[in-house]
Amino acid sequence: MKLLFLASVIALCSFHKLPATNCGERIFAWEQQTANDERFVDFPKVSGKKNGPKYVGGDKALDRLIREKLILSEEAQGHIFNLNYYFVVNCDGSIGDVVILGDEIVAEWTNIRNIIVHTMGWKPALFDKKPVNCIYFRTLMINGKDYKSK
Repeated sequence: MKLLFLASVIALCSFHKLPATNCGERIFAWEQQTANDERFVDFPKVSGKKNGPKYVGGDKALDRLIREKLILSEEAQGHIFNLNYYFVVNCDGSIGDVVILGDEIVAEWTNIRNIIVHTMGWKPALFDKKPVNCIYFRTLMINGKDYKSK
């Protein structure tokens, strides 16, 4: 009986395919967001407004979510600053690396990385009608006095 069960399991597993979630390590930059930005010149480009990565509710919904969940250090609360960041939307809609640009201290002032990593509902960028890993660039003006501290 055990042998029959084992044979059944092996047979079922041999027909089961895991979903393809790995598009390789190649990362694209969305031309609409990164054109003329020297930091992204070496990346292959995804072009066209409809081909870039998309958050389920759009940019305004993403900005609203970030502003609702953003927590600043006490030091940051005394400043008005631009929060410039980008992250990779992987070909399966998951979030990859999150990078804070500009002054290194700004990266330590917020919980932006944690917020972005936990967002869901991303549609990946398309290159030749296939999903690819792609950079998504954003900037937010932050008035520190409007936020609670860590």
